[in-house]
Amino acid sequence: MKIALVSMYVSVDVLGPRYISSYLKRAGHDVRLIFLTGRRGKRGKKCYSPQVLGELVERLDGVDLVGVSLMTNTFRRAAQITRAIRQARPALPIVWGGVHPTVAPETCTEHVDMLCIGEGEKPMLELADRLRDGRDPADIPGIATVRDGKLVGASVWPLADDLDTYPFPDFDLEQHYVLHDGHLVPARPKLMRDSLKRYRLLSTRGCPFKCSFCNNATIQKLYQGNGQWVRKRSVENVVAELEAVAARFESIRAVKIVDDLFFVRSEEEMEHFCDVYSRRVGLPFEVDAHPATMSRAKIDALVGAGLYRVNMGIQSGSDKTNFEIFNRPTSRQKVAAAIDVLADYPHVQAEYHYIVANPFEPEEQLIETLYFAAEHHRGHFKVDVFPLAFFPGSPLHQRAVQEGVISGEQEELYSEVWRQSQTWKALGDYLVVLLTMVLRLKRWGFSARAARRFVNIALSRPVRAVFDRAYLPVLLAIGYVSMRLARNLIYQPFIRPFTKRRRPEHRVRAVHQATRDTTGVETTATGA
Repeated sequence: MKIALVSMYVSVDVLGPRYISSYLKRAGHDVRLIFLTGRRGKRGKKCYSPQVLGELVERLDGVDLVGVSLMTNTFRRAAQITRAIRQARPALPIVWGGVHPTVAPETCTEHVDMLCIGEGEKPMLELADRLRDGRDPADIPGIATVRDGKLVGASVWPLADDLDTYPFPDFDLEQHYVLHDGHLVPARPKLMRDSLKRYRLLSTRGCPFKCSFCNNATIQKLYQGNGQWVRKRSVENVVAELEAVAARFESIRAVKIVDDLFFVRSEEEMEHFCDVYSRRVGLPFEVDAHPATMSRAKIDALVGAGLYRVNMGIQSGSDKTNFEIFNRPTSRQKVAAAIDVLADYPHVQAEYHYIVANPFEPEEQLIETLYFAAEHHRGHFKVDVFPLAFFPGSPLHQRAVQEGVISGEQEELYSEVWRQSQTWKALGDYLVVLLTMVLRLKRWGFSARAARRFVNIALSRPVRAVFDRAYLPVLLAIGYVSMRLARNLIYQPFIRPFTKRRRPEHRVRAVHQATRDTTGVETTATGA
């Protein structure tokens, strides 16, 4: 059977459709992958051009089933291409899958007749087999059908315990197509952007936490009684994937492990992973972390294997906010200890995440976050400050609707430019501005005492009387435009060429290589 999987994600390195593609191919189906991505500067476009839609329909010639993988921020685009496919080929079966159809299936019923709920490898294979054989797909676990505008059979397929049984994600590139310069063209390595330079790897599935801003809590409920939610691939299986892809694509220079919770592995497991990884792969890598599962022993082992970056969510410096609003029971002392661990490794860049613009958070709790940031941040780090998003399917979305904070859906989430526009709105809040300033001071090396002093002055009545006003966003906009002009007209052409530093993974590769050479360990020939 001929199947087309259409990815609506921003990047071509998305793994979900690639795993489904390889699973279907192993069973004998003919699969083509289509990545409707765009350049960074064009993410805000809500629609595809008639040219792209026409080329998409052409690529579906002879196809028997179309799967569309989407998130909330590409919902409108998915609806647009579905309408175009329907007009050209009314009888062609179309199934939507991905995070949004899984957590908010009722929002999709007017667009398609089938939805893939949860992990899609086995449901999609069963669907393809039944359609090929002319059998009714109505009772497949994990495939919900729409009858008379209502969902039927919105269950999930039981989870696979052994992730090693899945084939590696499909990077064959044959019958893969990408959006390039306004046209759908065959995928070639040079059109894959960073995906074949910094390879994305999934070594576990599932997260044990139930943060209220995340739809993971909803997905856990869907799978309750249907298998173990947190599962780990074996180290041998993970390393075999990396060896295979590195042997094929010499352009790969680093690895990004995209697990929800890579640190769910024990210290013994982590040491084993690092030992095998160092000997057989040897590429610099980055991971995501949760402060509750981090330890110095784990970080120490990872650094020795080539760790160059850790991304960690802090979300708030207030225990009340984290415990009572975000359902994230990790104390600020534990978070501070994790920051201290990372700060002790100067060659590892830490990136921390905070959530602001939270309508459920009292001012005094955001002020706690100001002092937490002033007190604890140090070392080589970056920070992202995110406005709170009420993603469909998350517990906070349900609370926001119940308490009248939002009416129905938060419409901005359906646009890919949501974060940028909402960040500017958040910066109208004086305390949010202070948080970004404190974090900037700490990145510049200000001591905890100096940063606390700055917070005390900024929170004093005379200073707030001057700056905590409606014109604050205007001042920020003027400052932002001025900095951008200075950066583009002065820094970029005249200064940056003389101060350009190597990327973090390049620096770590050099340090790691020097260490291995000194200890007499043979280096691997994987393109490092």
